[in-house]
Amino acid sequence: MNPLELVLDKELTLQILELNNIPAIRVIEINSIALRFPIVGRFHGHHGGTDLQVIQNLDQAKEGGFDYFTHLYSIEREYRVEVNELEITKVEEGIPNELALQEIPVRTEQFGWKWRHSSLPSEWEELVVRALYVTGRSTGSVKIGKTMKGSPLIIDINISGTTPVQQVFQGIGEDFKIGLDVEFMLCHEGNLVPASDFFQVDGDVGCDSRQLEGDSNEYPLAELRVAPSENPLEVFENLKECLAQASNRVPYLNIQFRSGSMPFSGYQCGGHIHFSIPLSVPLLRALDHYLAIPIFLIDDTRTFKRRARTKHGGLGRYRLKPYGFEFLALGSWIVEPAITNAVLYLAKVVGSHYPELSSHQLFDPYFQRAYYRGNKYYLRYLWGQLLTPLMRTAGFQRYQGEIQPLLDYIDQEIQWAVHDDIRKNWGIPVAATQYRQGSVLKITKELRKKHQLNEGDEVMLQAGKLIVPASVRAHPFAFRKQDPILLSEELRRQLRLPMDFTPHLMKQSNTLSLGPVIGILAKRPFGRHEEAYFHLLIRRGREKNYLVYIFEPDDIDWKQQLIRGTYFIGGESKTEYLPFPHVVYDRYFSSSDEAHRINQVYEELMSNSIKFVNPPALFNLTVDNWKYHQFLSEHLLEYLPESKFVDDIAVVKEMIDKFGDIIVKSVTGVTDKDFIRLIQTPKGIRWIDEYKREEKIVSLPELQNDIHGLMIKKDHIIQETIQQKQYEGSHFKIRVTFQKNSKQVWFYTGMVAMLSKGIITGSSEVIRSSIVLNNLYLDEEKRYQIKQTIIMIGKQIALCLEDKVGKIGEFAFDIMIDRFDQIKIIDINSKADNLFSLTRAYRLRNMAAYRLLNYATVLAGFDPQINSSQK
Repeated sequence: MNPLELVLDKELTLQILELNNIPAIRVIEINSIALRFPIVGRFHGHHGGTDLQVIQNLDQAKEGGFDYFTHLYSIEREYRVEVNELEITKVEEGIPNELALQEIPVRTEQFGWKWRHSSLPSEWEELVVRALYVTGRSTGSVKIGKTMKGSPLIIDINISGTTPVQQVFQGIGEDFKIGLDVEFMLCHEGNLVPASDFFQVDGDVGCDSRQLEGDSNEYPLAELRVAPSENPLEVFENLKECLAQASNRVPYLNIQFRSGSMPFSGYQCGGHIHFSIPLSVPLLRALDHYLAIPIFLIDDTRTFKRRARTKHGGLGRYRLKPYGFEFLALGSWIVEPAITNAVLYLAKVVGSHYPELSSHQLFDPYFQRAYYRGNKYYLRYLWGQLLTPLMRTAGFQRYQGEIQPLLDYIDQEIQWAVHDDIRKNWGIPVAATQYRQGSVLKITKELRKKHQLNEGDEVMLQAGKLIVPASVRAHPFAFRKQDPILLSEELRRQLRLPMDFTPHLMKQSNTLSLGPVIGILAKRPFGRHEEAYFHLLIRRGREKNYLVYIFEPDDIDWKQQLIRGTYFIGGESKTEYLPFPHVVYDRYFSSSDEAHRINQVYEELMSNSIKFVNPPALFNLTVDNWKYHQFLSEHLLEYLPESKFVDDIAVVKEMIDKFGDIIVKSVTGVTDKDFIRLIQTPKGIRWIDEYKREEKIVSLPELQNDIHGLMIKKDHIIQETIQQKQYEGSHFKIRVTFQKNSKQVWFYTGMVAMLSKGIITGSSEVIRSSIVLNNLYLDEEKRYQIKQTIIMIGKQIALCLEDKVGKIGEFAFDIMIDRFDQIKIIDINSKADNLFSLTRAYRLRNMAAYRLLNYATVLAGFDPQINSSQK
């Protein structure tokens, strides 16, 4: 596309500016789900602002016939800047004069604005020049505004009314020097090591001026400042000598020198080439075409795209110098010596012969989009067009042998290995010494301030019962707003923390505690639904940087104060020794034979200041059907089936005479085999054992003998049989889950319906409770009343339970609804399974997991990491 055509298409011009990471009025699509009104409707062409209209809603946008739309901005001041050949020749500021009435201020003559001579903030000058350059024009007028926040915004680009200064460019031969400053970074076991740990800031081998966190006096990037020369080979040898000096100062085999566009996310590395010749638009275009494109074609696409969006990445990047200029657009291209040598000779050829080189194609919007989006297939096609004029130059023909390795890489579609140690590629010997970083805690400035820490401080770090010393350093990735602390490998090993776990920090007296660590106490092998829920808790915990693992009593090493815990990564389980948890989520179901031992484990854990989501006393209470019935009777009697403790056969006779249909169950009965149903019939008493599928008619003496046999084995209670409503011929009960959130407030989480063939047999299918209730109660208000009553019951149960055993975090209770729409509580469960996934209620399943984890985090003393969907 001709640059003139591009500037005439204002919509396309704005899109090109956005591609080049230039702050400009943004074009938007009205079908975007994130669209927010008001917006501005516009027409193609230049109309002096008369085409602008503020759009308040979608209908207005669709019916207005507009060609395109942009965001609505509030501009405080506006400048009109004339640019010619990378130089600003005139600056004017818009001044109101007899303004016409308008919805938004459009600073044009048509609306009563005049322009007077002014000056532009110096930090905006580079932005204005580059905005015109990337549209392919060497001369023109750029409008730039100051927003309410004080930031610059390109508003428009127009063809200039002034006559451009004509410059005649001739080949300058090879009588000029090229020099370098190239950057690389240090990597130890995948972690960034600041270059300033080994290099001074100044000197031929030094550090780039960027500091960790801006002012930490720790410099992450090493910089090689290579002396200039007219001979590219001499520059190459100078570079190799600098690299060898750098290697001598880092004599460690396990530290890598990494180059490329961005060795670590957020840290762009530059390979700046210095030219001792005047800069012009044709020269800059030639460098973008004949250096930036070939290096892009062999660069790592992922890191290239990231660097292209930075201050030094992208097209048209340069810095003027007294001797000439620096070309800044390239990443660090010193990965391999052959490629490095080729780039130096290619730079010499381009600088010598740029008037002979075709250099307008990159200003076609399609090529620019391909460049910034990393579309190498499209750019290889362009490179094929560029290669012909390059190969015709005398310089290329002279240095073809030196440049050929770069061309071979492009032809063979080879991408340089950004994770290689460039010292090995260059054949620079490295001592076999191993580097040890020591016990280092890297922490953001914000957290250091919160905990009153300074760089260089020595602190005591604690994970579980393990305490070790560590030194405080600046955080290299604080700008990411995530993972606020980093631990050195040695520190992780000492504290027994998994390598991929990034903990949170909490100050406790004289130590800094790392966590939270949440242990799930459970018995192997796990049930299918139970294991799936454990997987979910561990995954959701990992998302929030909580360490969640599973363990059994025998996994505890009391002497070493470690636990052999199991966690999951990528579907695979890992078992290793881990620190004691801050909080235990008890999912252990013990047999009567091991009850004493597990109680001892509970006591030992609590004596080590380990908290429980639900204290052991809660399970001991809720597993006893008679105990929880007695204490709930004080507040929820009308919602309980009438029950009696079986201490005599007379109680059984009394209940069967009263109700005609009763259930006998053991006090600690939790399964179907602990239930017997008795029904009064004319022929006698009908004995039904649904678990054993046995049924018989017994006389009263026979019943007395059978009941006596039950009483010898266990304590039992008798309850009236609830005459349930049925759903499509099935009996059902509803399980209701209540949990505390991060603010320790009780919330109803959800409920499911559990269908069964018999009144007392276990569930055969789990479905959404809403399906059952919608079927039974067509009236919406009645359904609402039923649900609200269930929630009220849950809140009252929570109060009763906490009054008995102290703070708890979650529980579930089962209810039945009788034929008269009365709700009856039939069970309370302090270790209930999360059944929401069985009904595909994945949002509720996740909510239950998040509430549990956040509550446990608060118990541990840490701040929970939550968003609005996890409260």
